[in-house]
Amino acid sequence: MAHTTKYLFAQMAEREETAKQRAHEGRVYAASVREEVKGEERKEAERKTLVKAKAKSQMAYLNEQVVLQKELAANDPGASEMTALEASINRPLLVSIVQHKYPNPNVLN
Repeated sequence: MAHTTKYLFAQMAEREETAKQRAHEGRVYAASVREEVKGEERKEAERKTLVKAKAKSQMAYLNEQVVLQKELAANDPGASEMTALEASINRPLLVSIVQHKYPNPNVLN
């Protein structure tokens, strides 16, 4: 009986030790998963920052191009002329101005 009791207590102690070991392994695994999640969140934040920086850089480049085009158009005397498409769209207005249908076509006068 004493031998059986000793054996059962040994099994209970072994089971308790195994449960403690598993709990410890679970905590270690949970900590590693948390670190992995934090690392992924940092990577995602860095990616978003890079995307925003790239978009800002592209907008600055496009704004520079717009300013350059405006400067070039201001320095080119023929830049204010209408294209063929614009002239065809505005044809009725242009014909009415040329035919002097309006007594004072310039509203500023």
